[in-house]
Amino acid sequence: MRYLSAADTIAAMPSIARQLQLAEAALVSVGAAAEVPGKSAVHPRPHSSIAYAMPASLTRAVAGVRPALGMKWVTVFPDNPVSGLPAIDGLIILNEPDTLATTAVIAASAITAVRTAAVSGVVLARLISATPGNATRVGLIGAGTQGRAHLPVLAYVAPELDLVIWDRYPEKAEGLAEIARATAGVGSATVAEDVRMAVEGCDVLVTAASFGPVRQVLPIDWLGQDALVIAVDYDMYASAALAESATTFLVDEIGGFENSRREGRFEGFPDPTGTIGTFLRSGTHRPPGRGLVAHLGMGLSDLLFAVSILDRAAELGLGIILPDPEVGPS
Repeated sequence: MRYLSAADTIAAMPSIARQLQLAEAALVSVGAAAEVPGKSAVHPRPHSSIAYAMPASLTRAVAGVRPALGMKWVTVFPDNPVSGLPAIDGLIILNEPDTLATTAVIAASAITAVRTAAVSGVVLARLISATPGNATRVGLIGAGTQGRAHLPVLAYVAPELDLVIWDRYPEKAEGLAEIARATAGVGSATVAEDVRMAVEGCDVLVTAASFGPVRQVLPIDWLGQDALVIAVDYDMYASAALAESATTFLVDEIGGFENSRREGRFEGFPDPTGTIGTFLRSGTHRPPGRGLVAHLGMGLSDLLFAVSILDRAAELGLGIILPDPEVGPS
C-alpha cells in the first residue's frame, strides 16, 4: 500500500490538458462506465461544517485510467483558517477492484482543488462560444484556494481572457490578480471595487466563495441574458431565481444535487435540465439564454485523478510504501 502526501500528489499531478481529459471522462462516465452514489454526510459541528464520504467505482478503462474502486473522505470546517488549518481537507482511499484490497491512501486537498477547476474548464470549453476577435470576459468571485486553482485552467481554455476578480478581502483579490497578470493566456486581470462590477458584462461568472450562512445572494439582473454561471460554491451566490431563468441548468450528478437539497441547500431550485455528462454526450450546443452549471464534486472525478496520480507517483518513486495490514478475524 502506497501513501502519497500532499507534496507527492502535487509532484505527480498531470498536465492541465490531461486534467481536462480526466474531468471530462468522469463527467461522461456517470451512468455509463461507473457507479457514483450520492455523497453521504454527517454534521459533527456547527457553522456549516460537514464531512462527506464519496465512494465511486469505475467498471472499465476510461481515458487511459484502468478500472478502479475508491472513496474520498472530505471535511469542511469554515472556521479552521482562523486556527491555521485548512477549511477543506480529506483523504482518498483506493482499492484493487478485483480483490478490494487497499492499495493507496492519498492526501486529497490538491486533488480536490485541481479536479474542481478542471470540471469548470470542461464546462467553459464546451458550453460557451467565444465571439471571434473578442476576449472572453470572466468574472471570478473568490480569491481563495479555488480561485487560485481555477486561474491556470481558465487561462488555458479561454486564452487572452479578460479576468475581473472580486473577494471580500481586497488584498487577496489583488494578490491573485498579480499572479494572473503573469500567467500565460491571461489578457488582462483587474480587481473589482465591488461584487457587482465583477458580475456585470461578464460572459462567464465563476463563483468560488467561502461557505457561510447567507446564500443565494446574486441578483439576476446583474447578469447578461446569455451569461454562463459556473457555481463551484453550491448556492452561495447562485439563486433559485437564476436557476428558474436559465435555459440550461446542469449539475455533475443528480443524486448529489438531491442530497444537497435535502440538507437545506438549493432551497427553491427547480430540478436540473440534466447532467453535464449527458449534455456533453449529446454533442449539442447550449441554447441561447442564461446557463447555470453547479458542480458539487463527485467521487468519480477524484477517483480518476487519484489513479492517474498514483501510477505516475509509482513511476517517479514517490510516496511511502506502508506494510500490509495483518489479516485476522474481523
